[in-house]
Amino acid sequence: MRKRIGIYCATEEARQLIPSLLENPEFEVGAVVDRDADSIREQLGATDPALARVLDEKLTPDLDALLRDTHLHAVIDASPRGRFAADHPDLAARGVQVVTPLTARLLWCFRRASRHSKSELLTALHEIVESYNLTVDADDLFSRVLEIAVAVTGAEGGSLMLLDHASRELRVRVAAGVEPELWPKIRVPLGHGIAGRVAADGRPLRLRGKADRQAFGNALGVQIDGEAALLVNLSVTGAQVLSCSALKPTKTVKMLLPSSDAPVLCRGRIVWARLEPTMPGRPIRYRAGMFFTASDQAAVQTFMTRHGAHVGR
Repeated sequence: MRKRIGIYCATEEARQLIPSLLENPEFEVGAVVDRDADSIREQLGATDPALARVLDEKLTPDLDALLRDTHLHAVIDASPRGRFAADHPDLAARGVQVVTPLTARLLWCFRRASRHSKSELLTALHEIVESYNLTVDADDLFSRVLEIAVAVTGAEGGSLMLLDHASRELRVRVAAGVEPELWPKIRVPLGHGIAGRVAADGRPLRLRGKADRQAFGNALGVQIDGEAALLVNLSVTGAQVLSCSALKPTKTVKMLLPSSDAPVLCRGRIVWARLEPTMPGRPIRYRAGMFFTASDQAAVQTFMTRHGAHVGR
């Protein structure tokens, strides 16, 4: 069944969302409520006849058209005061989301070709999470937020992690590029790694260069299943490596990190891999991401501290 979206106050910003909502097969437009419905209908008849025909029966000054709609999924509140949710708390009790036009645009009308700047979109993601009722459709929201973040940053994948206050660990709620069966196994202690530091500090962390750039000033030699490889970057939950041996997704491997005390053994699984561009005559190399299924996180953290990953604010 398609999800019905109603609109409160048919402002220009709200009306601009309607064509995109109509094109989305997951949604249908319900009542569009505005006390000046008749004048808006007349105005649209002269300026946008196509939209006027679509809204002919939907546009109404009757607020009950929204309040009594038992199939309503969400309301876009375009009113100047933005108090529709506060004025009608019974809707939240029924599981109806009330969102701003900006939130609606990102959640339901966003396209990769959006003209919004990256900073605008990423800032707006914060508004979505702050304003959305997380007791309803939380997984849909988190998946959409991750999709937008990956799109606007140009990343190959990503994950959205939530803090478990009892264990003081971050756990994956949704992810792109990581197999779902691995999600429950990924746990990042608060304050550890990039995600753990961001969660502990409560502010963004800027990485120097691209995310797949070497995290270590000098390439470090490691062993994967007894074969030599180069360590590109490392966290307590996984690593990125370069290897002349074929590494394929889902392959189970063992990696040894060199240490003056004793090598640090990390068992894990390859979650992604690709061939690296090489010059003619050079050996083929694979770049791969490894997720740790068993490792001594304290030893890995000590290794990272000793070798100094180049992460800056």
